Amino acid sequence: MMDLRPESPPPAMPPAAPASPKRGPWGFWATLGFSAAVVAGLVGVSFGVAVVVTFVGDVLGIDALRGKHLAETLRSGLWPSICYNFAAGVIVGLTVLFAWLRRGYPLKEYLGLRKPTGRQMGFWVLAIVALMAAADAVTYFVLHKPIVPPSQVEMYETAGFVPLFFLTLVIAAPVCEEMLFRGFMLEGFSRSKIGPVAAVLVTSALWAVVHIQYDGWGIATIFLTGLLLGAVRLKTGSLWLAMLLHGINNLAAGIETVLAAHFGPHG
Repeated sequence: MMDLRPESPPPAMPPAAPASPKRGPWGFWATLGFSAAVVAGLVGVSFGVAVVVTFVGDVLGIDALRGKHLAETLRSGLWPSICYNFAAGVIVGLTVLFAWLRRGYPLKEYLGLRKPTGRQMGFWVLAIVALMAAADAVTYFVLHKPIVPPSQVEMYETAGFVPLFFLTLVIAAPVCEEMLFRGFMLEGFSRSKIGPVAAVLVTSALWAVVHIQYDGWGIATIFLTGLLLGAVRLKTGSLWLAMLLHGINNLAAGIETVLAAHFGPHG
């Protein structure tokens, strides 16, 4: 009978190469440096817009935009709206670019581009509403301050084009700020040596500090809001939800500002 067994055993297959470890986001210092570059881009766009607006004002004879009147325009509520909407593409574009340059780490995971569940949305919307109510109560009943600071009322009254003011407040600012602070920065910081808790604290502090137009209590409430938004990003992995909550917070503040301007003591 024919022996069908091979004369010698087949050679052993080489062991599979171990899978390379998944690459993480940029480290702490790289994240900080890239974030500073995004802020520099915002400043550069703002300066460029100022030059163009002044030139257009001189050519078209628009007094409010001419160089001699530009200082008043820069102090008005119209200017942040103009700058934010012009710079929105730069801020989002640079943030996405710097995250994309970290090859091997999925962009969707890096920036938290994940749809939240209905239950997550319901819980965190209630949380942001509770925080807003608590902050207003402390402001009015404990600190005896107006819920809407005079500087915010003045910004609204000098906004010029109110729809642009609300577009900036409810959409442009939440998208840009969350993309940078709770998207790019928080992911990089939380996976560095400082860890997620410190990352939320650092990003919340940096986000609060850039709101220099408010007093100490106003900056403190922004810091607390940043803590909540950072927790949202860590717990749900969804930057979309953080943007939504930021927009809700700003919409409520905008409505309060309108009411204070028209019916309050500053109206």
